[in-house]
Order: sequence, then C-alpha cells, then structure tokens
Amino acid sequence: MASKSKSGATVEERERFLKDNGYSEDRSGKGSHAVWVNEQMKSLALARAIEMPENLRNNPAQKAWEIVLPYNPASGTWKAIQKQAEWCAMSVETSSMALEQEAERKRRIAEFRTAREDKCT
Repeated sequence: MASKSKSGATVEERERFLKDNGYSEDRSGKGSHAVWVNEQMKSLALARAIEMPENLRNNPAQKAWEIVLPYNPASGTWKAIQKQAEWCAMSVETSSMALEQEAERKRRIAEFRTAREDKCT
C-alpha cells in the first residue's frame, strides 16, 4: 500500500487526477518537482490569449497550461493545484464547445447559401 502524503493523496492518486484533467508530465523540474502540461490549454491560450485568474496563480510568471507538482505537497498546495487543474479542464471544455458551435453555425450558413443559390438560379 502506498503511503499518503501531507495532502492526503498518494503519488498515484495525484498523477491520476492530473491525467484525468488533461495533463501529461512534461519534464522533471528541480529536485523533487515535476512540471505537468496541458497541451490543449497551451494551444488555446496561445491562440486566444487566455489568461489564468490571478487567484489561481502561484506566481505572476506562471503559464495557464503548466502545473509544478511537488513530490509531497501540503494540503493547501494540493488544493490550489486541484483548483487550477479543474479550471483548466473547464476552460478547455468550454472553448471546445464554443469552437464546435461556431463550426456548426458556419456549416449551416454555407448550406443555406448553397440552397438559396440553387433556388434562385
């Protein structure tokens, strides 16, 4: 049985939570820290200039798509990481739905225009 950390979750539970929210381990950071990246959020943030809310940032230079996961985070640190991961997953889902709706709208407009041209000619 894996031992629980100060946050109350095992390493496997923390990694599973981040993977479930779209993150993948990018690289090992300094010492016992690992950097996790959400590639979907990265592409959305770069394309649409999406910024993370100030209350979720650990520092002003933090990117919206990156999470630095300590090996043994305290409960407050883990809760902040959870909030950021959930915000990121929600933002990706919302943006994806908006893009799908926009594509559907454009498809319907194109269908209408071709139908109008067929009827008028």
